[in-house]
Amino acid sequence: MKRTALIVFAIVTGLVLTAPAGAQEAEPPPRVLFTNVHVFDGKAEKRIMNANVLVEGNLIKQVSPTPISAKGAKR
Repeated sequence: MKRTALIVFAIVTGLVLTAPAGAQEAEPPPRVLFTNVHVFDGKAEKRIMNANVLVEGNLIKQVSPTPISAKGAKR
């Protein structure tokens, strides 16, 4: 279980660190949807199990235990 949370953290961190610094405003940021992941938010005592996480560019836009509609996002 801890390994899954660490993997998600590593992937999201990697997305943040590899985002282009001088991206043009006209181009929408890439969207990535992670599904069926366990998320520790740092506030709640328990993790969110089997969650969905939507990342746009280098920003986590949404975390939800229910499906997220993200047209055009990579999974």
